[in-house]
Amino acid sequence: MKMGVCGTGRIGVCLTALMVGNNVETTVIARSQESADRCVGAVDQEFKFLAEKGLVTAAQKTAVMKLLTVTTDYRALQGSELIFEAVAEDPDTKAAVYAAIEDAVDDDTIIASSTSALTPDELCKTMRRPERFLVAHLQPLVELAGNKQTTPVAMERAKELLEGPLKRQVVVLKQAVPGFIVNRIAQSMFRECIHLVQEGIAEPADLDK
Repeated sequence: MKMGVCGTGRIGVCLTALMVGNNVETTVIARSQESADRCVGAVDQEFKFLAEKGLVTAAQKTAVMKLLTVTTDYRALQGSELIFEAVAEDPDTKAAVYAAIEDAVDDDTIIASSTSALTPDELCKTMRRPERFLVAHLQPLVELAGNKQTTPVAMERAKELLEGPLKRQVVVLKQAVPGFIVNRIAQSMFRECIHLVQEGIAEPADLDK
């Protein structure tokens, strides 16, 4: 099993730790060698923290880090079944990353964006194979949303990979919507909390409890 991540920010590091922590060989694409070195250090720190809490052993930490490759060469993504894009929330930046990914991988490799703000239809406009592209909003629960051309096969395969090797709970949206499901429900609750405070019904500390 091999997967990939493009991006070495906080989301990229967390995705990487999730993958290698579940025994998945993972290739991370960085913009520079400096970013690559920083990513390796950040992933190592994640497992150091878990080791200090007694959640992994020193031997497990060593084994996990051997599954990680961080490079600036997109060709290293060859053979990946699923690749997460986790770069800046800028359509042009993401489009350049998608072009580089598509040049490097097979036509059936699934490409997923971790965006929380941009729609899958907007993001896939410049892709050669948009039918294998989708958005995966990752938390312990993962929300999958395809673009108008995403095939049922790609969606089902992404769901299988997330539920199987990565052990996530997955829900599939029938169509993309700003904020997905979790954020929309959370924002509704937040607005009601503000209303309760404004109406003098409860103090913020009591709402927090």
